[in-house]
Amino acid sequence: MKNEDKGGIADSQSVKKVFNQLQKTIDTEWFQSEILKIRSELGVPSEGFTMTKHDRANLGSMFYIPDGVLLRGEERKTDFLRNANILIRPLIDRLVVKNTVLSEVIKSYLFYDVLEIDSVAHHFFWREKPGLCELYDQKMALQERFANNEDDEALAMSYVTELTQKSDYYPVVIRLHPEAGQRDIVDYVKKNWDRIKQVLSQYEVDRRKSVKNTKIHINSERKKIADFVYRHRQFTLKEIKAKLKDEMGISRSYEEIGKIKSLEIKRRQ
Repeated sequence: MKNEDKGGIADSQSVKKVFNQLQKTIDTEWFQSEILKIRSELGVPSEGFTMTKHDRANLGSMFYIPDGVLLRGEERKTDFLRNANILIRPLIDRLVVKNTVLSEVIKSYLFYDVLEIDSVAHHFFWREKPGLCELYDQKMALQERFANNEDDEALAMSYVTELTQKSDYYPVVIRLHPEAGQRDIVDYVKKNWDRIKQVLSQYEVDRRKSVKNTKIHINSERKKIADFVYRHRQFTLKEIKAKLKDEMGISRSYEEIGKIKSLEIKRRQ
């Protein structure tokens, strides 16, 4: 993954760990089986829709439905999207973190059979990819809700609900003063790491969601995929994609397979 452009949140190790865990989860037999069931229920082809230019331009748009969708009967666009969002919840619950960007990444995989984190994240104005750490402007969140509605009980409860949901994935908070510099923050974390680790250890992570040892798994799997694609380089991308799915149980987009094929041919010449 490339670093984000100015104004966005730069890629970090915490983002890469989440991306690796996402890839590992998608490659499981359970996930692929569930995706096929959901596609069937929504009327999406088993291999996903072919992505049009219009589709790609709208990756990450929460209210967009693919050009290939044919609404059934009295079904409306809002009904289709609501149903899709409900159906992918069990998939998202298997991931190490949950946020809007990650939900849209899963949805784009559901619709197009491609894993697009960069394109989806760029669509959001804060451009933050999901990671083990998150930047959250607490002051702004409070001001947006209560600037003109200080006594609105519904708004207060929505804020409490949001904090409760976030605490499931980010249970520990480090508060930053406006004058805290990079050295102050790094120094604080380093010198208080034992205490931070002690607090973090109180919250267990479901082993299915853990990012530990994920890097080793991903690197090993990438090599297997690269070797497989190179061995089958004489076939078309469509044929390689089908063979990869049938023989290794791994799903990759045509674009990704094409990149791997091109790189491996150059590397092994």
